[in-house]
Amino acid sequence: MQYPNQHNTVAYQRVYSAKEIAQYEYCPLVWWHEQYDPAVHADNEELFAQMVEIEQEYGSQAPEVPDYQVIEQILVRRGAFEQEFRAAKQLPEMDDEALEEQYEEVVERLPKVRRLLALALLTLGTGVVLIGLSLFMLFIK
Repeated sequence: MQYPNQHNTVAYQRVYSAKEIAQYEYCPLVWWHEQYDPAVHADNEELFAQMVEIEQEYGSQAPEVPDYQVIEQILVRRGAFEQEFRAAKQLPEMDDEALEEQYEEVVERLPKVRRLLALALLTLGTGVVLIGLSLFMLFIK
């Protein structure tokens, strides 16, 4: 006989994948943050904003703050820093001829570049001559 306060419900048991178990074994703290930290579900812009707030509050000590480290790791795993870097360093597409023309303009316009190029070629030539002489002396003996 069932009592009125008792229910016949089965508690929800989550099934964990092998990957989740391996992540837990590797670092339980990171696994816990990935499962339960609300920062994991925030978008990159929110996370960058939180990092800026922490940097403003703690200054140069910000990278040592645990919250900062967690946010940084989340962004690293998402590849957010690489996306920001690519967006900042977006170079215009140029064909080989345009690059060659631009290179020639810079070399002709700046005498320091010409001198540096000449010095690099002289150093390379000297190195080749010295290697040749050392091989020649090696075979003479």
